[in-house]
Parts: sequence; structure tokens; C-alpha cells
Amino acid sequence: MGTFLRTNSFQQVISQNDYDAQKIQSAFGVPDHVMFQYAVDTLDRLSKSKMPFFAGFMTVSDHPPYIIPKEIPFHPHTNELSQQIVEYADWSLRDFFERCRQKDWFANTLFVFVADHGCVIGDTHYDIPLSYHHIPLLMYCADTSILKPRRMEEFGTQIDIFPTVMDLLQIRFVNNTLGIDLLKEKRDYAFFSSDDKVGCIDNDFFYIYNLTGSESLHAYRSGDTKNYLSEQGERATKMKTYAFSMIKTAKTLIETNKTGGKSNK
Repeated sequence: MGTFLRTNSFQQVISQNDYDAQKIQSAFGVPDHVMFQYAVDTLDRLSKSKMPFFAGFMTVSDHPPYIIPKEIPFHPHTNELSQQIVEYADWSLRDFFERCRQKDWFANTLFVFVADHGCVIGDTHYDIPLSYHHIPLLMYCADTSILKPRRMEEFGTQIDIFPTVMDLLQIRFVNNTLGIDLLKEKRDYAFFSSDDKVGCIDNDFFYIYNLTGSESLHAYRSGDTKNYLSEQGERATKMKTYAFSMIKTAKTLIETNKTGGKSNK
């Protein structure tokens, strides 16, 4: 991760070597709450420069092996370890927020919470399990003039986060992410890949293309497993065209060195 982050212009990367060795509990490093407590002190130092700052965190406690830290004021409400670790992850976020709330920079800081992927839950009705690609996105700012509380039912993708955040912060930027501002625009489609398959959804249907050449179209809202490809051929063609156009455009941007910051242009 360090190489990836530095390649993408992160000025400082805090990793396992920066923590007290006694606090490292697994191959993933320190527990979430230790990382967050260390982070608050780091953010405090950054704020003293009176310059805007950006920081990213990766939590890993809910990845096996599950380890519940001892000697902290956390008390799970279930006996299942897989559920306890989720409770612990929530507790760590609450502790992080309570610490941040005491800082002067809290009021004008935008917090963004997102997952890298979901997990397979229950029966997988389709060749691509939708639950693995369905993740939450939460944004919070104490200053409601920046972001007012609201709940959105429309779907978006990870590539929409950057343009949405930049517009919220009123920072001019070149949008080469293929994403949109989710607070101002609405998606007709969302596409994603899964090993040897490509998926695309709209409000009602889920299109799947397999590298073997097979295709299917399903009414995913109701969990319908019927393949509607022959009945909804025009819809499937539009979804396939969109997904492959986005993939090819992204490939071209990378090959022509038009992604990333100014140093790559």
C-alpha cells in the first residue's frame, strides 16, 4: 500500500513501523482504535499549519483472524466473534468521532466513510454476487452549510466520491475519474468488474457479461433469476455499450498518461 499511496502523491504514510510494537496484534498491524487514536494526534499537528489537509485511513479489524483488543472500555452484546468484531469496529469509529469532536478543526472537516467491497451474503442468485459489490457511503460535516443531512436512495460508485467531495469543498479540479457529483447528478448506470465478468446495473436490471461470451439480464430488485436478455435485448445492449465504453475510456486515460495529478500530465 505504501508504494501505491506515495505514487498517488501522499506526502506521509503511517504504517506498522510507526506504532509501538507491543500494540501490533496481527499481520494487519494495530487494531482500529489504536490507529484512530494515533491519527487524531497526527491530524491535530497538521491543523496547526492552518492549511487544508487530507488524510485517509484503512480499517482492517473486521478481516480474519478476528482479534478483540483487551483492556479497553468495549463490551460486546453478542457471543458470536464475527458479530463482536463488527461491534468493535463501530465502537472504534465512535471513539474516533468523540476525540475529533473535541478539536477545533472538527467543525469544518468533511468525513467520508466507504468500503472497498461488500461480502457475499446468503444465496448468490447471479454469476456476480451483488452483495459483494454493494457498499455504504456516508459523508458527514458538522457545518451544515457545507453538507446538509439527507439520505439518498440513488445508486453511485466509488469513482463518484472524488468529484462529489471536490464540489462540496468548492475546489476546482479536472475530472478524469469518469465519476459524477452524486449530490447534483443522477446515474443511469453503474458498472463494475468481477474477475472474468463485467456487471452493469440500472434502476431495475442487472446485466452480466462473461469473458466466455455468455450474457444475462436479470430483474435484480426482486431477486428474479430469469434471464430477460431475449425480451429486453435493447436494454441489455445499452448497458453493455455503457460498461465497455467506460472500461475502454479508463484504459485509454491510463495508456495516454492522463490520470492522476499534474506530474502525470
